[in-house]
Amino acid sequence: MLRYLFTSVATYLLLNAPLAAAQEAQSLQSLAESIVQEDRLVGLAISTYQIHQDGSVDVQKGVAGLRKANEETPIGLNDQWHIGSCTKAMTALLLVDVLSERGLSLNTPVPEVFKSKLESIDPAWDDVTLEALLTHRSGIKDLGAGWMVKRIFDERPIQEQRLETAQLLLSKPPELQKDEFKYSNFGYILAGAAIEVLTGEDWEDAVRTGLPGQIMGEEGWGFGPPQGAQPEGHRKAFLRNKLKPVGQTLDGADNPRALGPAGTVHATHDSWAKFGLAFLDNTESLSDETKARLLTAPEGADYAAGWGVSDSEENGTIYSHAGSNTMWLSQIVIVPERQAIVLVSTNTPPKFSNESVRRATREAIASLKD
Repeated sequence: MLRYLFTSVATYLLLNAPLAAAQEAQSLQSLAESIVQEDRLVGLAISTYQIHQDGSVDVQKGVAGLRKANEETPIGLNDQWHIGSCTKAMTALLLVDVLSERGLSLNTPVPEVFKSKLESIDPAWDDVTLEALLTHRSGIKDLGAGWMVKRIFDERPIQEQRLETAQLLLSKPPELQKDEFKYSNFGYILAGAAIEVLTGEDWEDAVRTGLPGQIMGEEGWGFGPPQGAQPEGHRKAFLRNKLKPVGQTLDGADNPRALGPAGTVHATHDSWAKFGLAFLDNTESLSDETKARLLTAPEGADYAAGWGVSDSEENGTIYSHAGSNTMWLSQIVIVPERQAIVLVSTNTPPKFSNESVRRATREAIASLKD
């Protein structure tokens, strides 16, 4: 089953210091409560982070609902959320940084990275760049059920699994037309495998220690479903019109680890916000060149490297991504015109929460100060 969803919606932050103390905004709190009640969501979190001219960050939050359906523990302001395909922007940023350290770039052909590790690479890949992987224009199809099932029961080292996937993809020509957009989780697994080949580390270790400037911080995030006293994802109960929690194990609550670079991160909103804020114009944690490289879509396209790109008459160009493993749904939006980001997350399946998350995102953007 294809479990990742991409939905396009039309900082100065001191990385060694905590975010400004969050104050619960009644408007976002009321919004979260009304959406949970009206749309019957399990739980919902809405957060905005806006940078003032003096460099301070105004944080507003609203949370409502429960960590698990049919239980009484409420969602907390600092709970962790599975962010699904929003992970792709992290993989893209890490790949750019790893390439730069080695004198390479996104213009590097894919075979250049893998030629010493794979038995065979079809010549049709010679003109496919790493950037094409990140912008979904490499000709790679998306995941199939066969690959997913095999990975669920695969206990080999994770680098071996991802390198085998790279061999599977690159030993034959791309199945689709190159240079045309086709959303593909496989493309990001291949990007993650490239990071592993170049660094010698598992993608997970490389992300945790190698994101430029440690812009995710050291705590409040990880891989797979959140663990311990945290929200759980949900799915529809068999033959019943109710939602049931899925637990916290990989076999029941998330995709196989091999899919990691395409979308297995979980995070608190505050940790995730540090990542999003780093892409704003007046921040110094990322170079202007890196921001432009990752946020600029190919000509005529609306997807850059891990970010959907759209124009709004009121808010200018915005960058966004949504992610789901079918049991959660999260959304991030960068609004440079307002020097702000918006985060929305729910532990309700997208089938029951997609419109709710869209509404929460729209109204949270509208709440941003001029």
